[in-house]
Amino acid sequence: MGFGAFVRDSVLALLILSASGLVGYFRRRWAYRPLHKYGLTLGAMLVGAGAYMFLRSNSGTLAALVLLFLTMLGFAAGDGCVAIGLTGGIATGKSTVSKRLREKGAVIIDADVVARQVVEPGQPAHRAIVAAFGTDILNPDRTLDRAKLGSLVFNDPAKRATLNSCTHKHILLAMFFELLYLRVVKRAKLVVFDAPLLFETQILEYFCTPIVVVACSEANQLTRLMSRDKLPKDQATKRIQAQMPLAEKAAKANIVLDNNDSPEALIKLVDATYETLKRVY
Repeated sequence: MGFGAFVRDSVLALLILSASGLVGYFRRRWAYRPLHKYGLTLGAMLVGAGAYMFLRSNSGTLAALVLLFLTMLGFAAGDGCVAIGLTGGIATGKSTVSKRLREKGAVIIDADVVARQVVEPGQPAHRAIVAAFGTDILNPDRTLDRAKLGSLVFNDPAKRATLNSCTHKHILLAMFFELLYLRVVKRAKLVVFDAPLLFETQILEYFCTPIVVVACSEANQLTRLMSRDKLPKDQATKRIQAQMPLAEKAAKANIVLDNNDSPEALIKLVDATYETLKRVY
């Protein structure tokens, strides 16, 4: 089984995500103390390897197990890598925070960029979307007509759920392998998952050491969205209400950045938070 088959193997991907999610859960529970003190990573490797051997017994098992071992080892090596989850609501200032963290030296994994990459023509997510919604949502060059697709799913929860089912697993896997590459190969010290739907995925948050939420008042959020996107109040309100409430996100966060002041004040807050992250994590 070659590496291409390995990364497309859904069972193996599920095992890796499950073991890594377990590691992330206990890292948060134990206040992010180094994993090697608990032997959790070794346990995750052994359980994952045993399960994979049982579920995928074939001539390529050894190669796959070696890769699985290296994957889990990468998470152990990640003790020296802070993986921050960055999220917030629409028009709360998350992009400003992400940009500033990049300027300070963090490596950004942008979920929106990954989401565009996984739906390019020829990709599995692209094929799944076409199968679900038909060819009418394609441009002449077979790229997605985002405006047409958006109009189909925006006010239809069932269709939006269908679209999410076509894309989310591919986005998560792409972000996961990018994190693995940055941790093991690039030895990055600070990685930021910039993900608007970080909590909604119900998986991604467990890969993150601290979770940072950018929040502001409902009134400020509405005013900023109307101004930024030139939207009438009713449309802006619908877009905000389509997301998880900011208060709920803030309650799940380790760090909340209050963006009810000026952009300059937010930058100062990000700088102070960055120094705290370097010192504490």
